[in-house]
Amino acid sequence: MIQKPTCTLLKLRQLFANKIFTGALLAVCLILSALAWRRSEDNKLADVNGAAITSLEVETALGRPLSQLYQQIYNLEKKKLDQLIDEKVLSEQAKRRGVSVAALLEQEVNAKILPISDEEISALYDANKVRIPIPLEKVHDQIRDFLRNRRIEAQKALYLKSLRQCPYCKQVQPTFVDLLKRYDGKLRLVHKDLPLEAIHAQARQAAEAARCADEQGKFWSYHDKLYAGSPKLSPEELKSYAKEVGLNVDSFEHCLTTRKYQAIVQKDLSEGTQLGLTGTPTFFINGREVSGNQPLDIFGAMIDEELGRAK
Repeated sequence: MIQKPTCTLLKLRQLFANKIFTGALLAVCLILSALAWRRSEDNKLADVNGAAITSLEVETALGRPLSQLYQQIYNLEKKKLDQLIDEKVLSEQAKRRGVSVAALLEQEVNAKILPISDEEISALYDANKVRIPIPLEKVHDQIRDFLRNRRIEAQKALYLKSLRQCPYCKQVQPTFVDLLKRYDGKLRLVHKDLPLEAIHAQARQAAEAARCADEQGKFWSYHDKLYAGSPKLSPEELKSYAKEVGLNVDSFEHCLTTRKYQAIVQKDLSEGTQLGLTGTPTFFINGREVSGNQPLDIFGAMIDEELGRAK
């Protein structure tokens, strides 16, 4: 841990990365490559009587507005990327089953939707009666369709999550290495767990295993090994990683099997839930939230601002 930091980067993410369809992973890589041009070089933009004005100088002067613009661009690209990934994983799964995408969605989404009850329809109508000056019997079917469509969208989102593993958590790791080098002595990296078991059944156990490794001063070594070894995260493989990073395997195994750190991981998860976090990775830089695998310059711009405040 770096002493006397003036800026803290808090990251909440999964300690694992399950199998992902190749097409989706390639799409992610293409988007991230397209973003890499930002602040990749400090180019000379103008010369005034021998005094150069560089791209880094312009970006630094723009500060927060430019950082917000980059965030907006990233959010727009990520939204489109998510749409393309969803289309790809649905297509791959339908092909694997030998059915059409429409048939797949009918089986896995529409067929699993419970009928909308009259009680639910009446409850929505009563809650919005002031804005619906029409008798219930005249809007009954519209309300039913609205509730059903909302339920279908929620079920579809859950199904898509079960088909894909977001690779951002794994891909963002090199960014931390670069940030710690760039801000040597000025940045502290704090880890929190957010295991999303509904999507990845082995997430919580992997998080607890890393806590057990921390007992022997090997948290980050084990953390890196988990990402290198994923998606292989069975209990046997978790023990194998412990041996590879030089842990006392007997002590590690006892810690893991007794679930010594179950409560601590749950505490982190509960904290994330209270903050309304449902996806990983999520970061907080001195309390300022950043979502997704952002390019290095996004983190850098915000860290520079926070360091500037500390002066």
